[in-house]
Amino acid sequence: MVFKNGTSLLAAASMVALMASSQAAAQTIVDWVYIEANPDAVAVMESIARAYEAEHPDVEIRMQYLENEAFKAKLPTMLQSGDAPDIFYSWGGGVLAEQVRGGVLRSITEKVDAEWQSWIAPSALSAFTVDDDIYGVPVATSLVGFFYNKAMFEQAGVDAEAIQTWSDLMSAVDALKAAGLTPLTVGGQEGWPQHFYFSYLSARIAGHEKLHAALRGEGEGFTDPAFVEAFTKLKELADKEPFQDGWLASGASQSQGNFGNGKAAMMLQGNWARSGQANNSEDGKGLGDDLGWMPFPAVEGGHEGGLETLGGINGWIFDKNASDEAVDFMRFYSQPENLTEMARAGVIAPMPGIANQLDDPWQAMVATAIEGSAHHQNFFNVMFAEEVNRELLDIVTGVMTGDLTPEDGAQALQDAWEFSQ
Repeated sequence: MVFKNGTSLLAAASMVALMASSQAAAQTIVDWVYIEANPDAVAVMESIARAYEAEHPDVEIRMQYLENEAFKAKLPTMLQSGDAPDIFYSWGGGVLAEQVRGGVLRSITEKVDAEWQSWIAPSALSAFTVDDDIYGVPVATSLVGFFYNKAMFEQAGVDAEAIQTWSDLMSAVDALKAAGLTPLTVGGQEGWPQHFYFSYLSARIAGHEKLHAALRGEGEGFTDPAFVEAFTKLKELADKEPFQDGWLASGASQSQGNFGNGKAAMMLQGNWARSGQANNSEDGKGLGDDLGWMPFPAVEGGHEGGLETLGGINGWIFDKNASDEAVDFMRFYSQPENLTEMARAGVIAPMPGIANQLDDPWQAMVATAIEGSAHHQNFFNVMFAEEVNRELLDIVTGVMTGDLTPEDGAQALQDAWEFSQ
């Protein structure tokens, strides 16, 4: 068959194939590795990716899931092998700074204009800034606080609203023990759950200014009396033996299930454990209406800056070879309407005013607390280089078990930090 212009069917077919081949070759593929396990959140992520592809038919967003610990284990090798994804997850802090110094990340400073910055709280954006260069897009925050069992509090005569200071918390622990109840549960095997106590005590006593001064090598560093006092308060709590039997051998999920089964009155955890205490409980429902929440209390004579909050500031960073399309996709992802949908699915972004967009009272409470905080402090165990992070968890546990004095703990943390420099 020959068309009117003289082109044969075979030639036309060849032209179509060539055009298709050319289009395929011109297509930009953006590899995006994520660790999100919440199916509702993943569904929103997928819908955002497909919406971007619809507007940019020459771009394909390839999503790949890796479990949290597997991701942490594989990422260093991926970055060094040249087989890294274009976009991947980050907790910010010291590990991010190490990656920047290693030359494996792309700066996006020139792409983050005033409009983009207006969608993100400045304190969150600073967590992804190293030496005045922006390397990532913070899209998730979390809040650590005390979950408590309302029924057990009532049984022991404890009023959650009356726990305003560290002394009040110590009195509540005593009352719960006197009632024959286990005051606290913690997943000591993994280290990071108990480090929340030291982190919050440091925030309450030293404040974030002194923490960041220590990270810069200024003053007395982590041997400052404020950090010694934080370790002292931690030891004061541990000496009351408030935790479940075998807490050192318990994992975080097991501890959350322990709380969800009604076997401990309190649990210091991130807001994600709201679902964790249910999912890991025997009936899969957890405490239900008996689940309460309260902030970490003030410490008498502590930092004058008020009740700072503690939690994660997480987001997306880019391989050094990531394309402009990868950065543009993340700009699309972090538009207010998309961040709001992610928040409704359980991933609360550091976006000004996001609490007003949320119908779930729990999510709105978390967002309001973070936004209203004088300072939202990133997790201590991501603020350091990776080797110091591991040391920190061992040091905190050592002080709690009595293997280290508070003074020894502060000195050991300072020594670890100095060795990493």
